[in-house]
This record gives sequence, structure tokens and C-alpha cells, in this order.
Amino acid sequence: MESSLLVVDLDTVFDDRVCDRDRMALERLRSTGCEIGFTSSGRAAAARARMRALGLEGWIIGCDGAQLARARDGHLLCRHSLPASIAARAQEILSAMQLEVFAVTADGAHGPPGAHELAQTALGFASEGYTSAPALRAEICALVAAGDTARVHAGANALTELAPTRIARATYSLPSGGSALRVSSRRGSRARAIGDLAARLGTRRTRAAYVTGVRGPYVDASAILELPRVFCLPDVPVERLGARCERLVARAGEGALAEAIDRWRRTAAELVHASA
Repeated sequence: MESSLLVVDLDTVFDDRVCDRDRMALERLRSTGCEIGFTSSGRAAAARARMRALGLEGWIIGCDGAQLARARDGHLLCRHSLPASIAARAQEILSAMQLEVFAVTADGAHGPPGAHELAQTALGFASEGYTSAPALRAEICALVAAGDTARVHAGANALTELAPTRIARATYSLPSGGSALRVSSRRGSRARAIGDLAARLGTRRTRAAYVTGVRGPYVDASAILELPRVFCLPDVPVERLGARCERLVARAGEGALAEAIDRWRRTAAELVHASA
């Protein structure tokens, strides 16, 4: 059987436990030789700790694609950080616009004193390990600027000419009011990381599938929009669905992953039968 790859959004597809139906579906899929990976907005080390708590094994894509880690020991195979000079200049520009700026690094998140709650809202899982200390010389996976919506959009526009071919920008609304801007390397998206992982495994991109949902204000849309087969939980808003997205019926923690796997395997079997 030709190799395949399933990537699951660790932040949204599971609750505090993996239901029996999902676990059994994963085990059956793994027994066919399919590779399994997990992606998270948090750093790879934090994602690996959560996977171990849930009893999950697989490749790890952390910081929304900025990190790719090996399954068995968490060793980072590649990192796509913001170039230091670009990160410093972006931080300078956004701070001058009176925005709270947080740096997401491999060991946590760093930002201004007294802004922990805002950082937690703006960064989601990546806020784990937040400290009121500068990132110093740490590799910065992403910058997040939060504040008044008008200033956030002005900040995004101010970065337009900074390094258009090297950075990606995404703005989103915060539940508590205001907005946030995420600045990362163009090479560090979830879609790019999943493609890179497939290439490392010798798997064609068309043989990769992605299961995801929405939790918190931010979701990396690249994988939803660019990957050939995407299964989305029922809570994903219509406006975020890509042309190739399939909405699931089951919810997180209630067999959504098993449903996605069943659909994916059924389609693959139908294609094999049709080509026979």
C-alpha cells in the first residue's frame, strides 16, 4: 500500500482525553503503515507533553509550523524562525504603535510585565511558559501584537514593506475586545510543515489528510486552505472553510477523528477500486 500521512490538530480535536472510538481508529490506521502527526499553536515541547498525557504518539509540528519534531524523543528536525534582524525591527515598529508585543520562542512566550492575561488570550496554547522578560537572543518563532483594532491593522500595514517575501502576517479579533496580529516566517506555516513532513516520509502530498477545528481566536488557515484533503469539526465557521474542506458530524471528543479516518479510508478504497 502506498504510504500516507494523517495530521491531527492537537489543540482542537481532543478534549481532556481521547475517546475509545478515536483511539481505536488511530490504532487501526497506524497498523496499515500510515504515518501520524500532530500540529499545535504551542511549542513542540509543550505539544509533546500533552501528547504523552493523552497517550498519543506521532510526529510533532509546533508553533503553527515553525517547528518539526521527531516522534520518539521530541528532537527538533527543523526550525523556521523569524530572522533576528527582522524580528527586532518588527518589534520596534509595533511597540512604537503602542501595541503589546509578545515573542513566541522554543521555550515559551515573552512579553511586557503585567500582560499575562492578554498574552494568554492572544496566544492561546502558545502562552504556556509566559514570562515578563525579553526573549534576548532566543530564536523567535513568531511575534504577536495585541491592542486596539485600528492600531493592530495599522501595525499590519506598517510591516508591509519590511520583508514581504520572508514574513507572513495574520490579524484576528480577540473575544475580550480588540485584535491581534501574528507575524511569522513564510516558511513556518502549518501547510508548509505538513508538506515538508510528507516529503521527508516519501509520501505524496495528495496522500496527506488533515483534521482540525477552531479553539480560541486564532487558527492558522494555511493548512485548511492549501491541503488536498481536510476534515473540519462542526464548529469551524463557514467563512473559514476551504474549497477542499469536509465538515464532520461528530464533535471533538465524541468520535470526530474516527469519522474523518473512516471517510478518508473509504475514499481511498473507492479510488483503488475505480482504477483497478
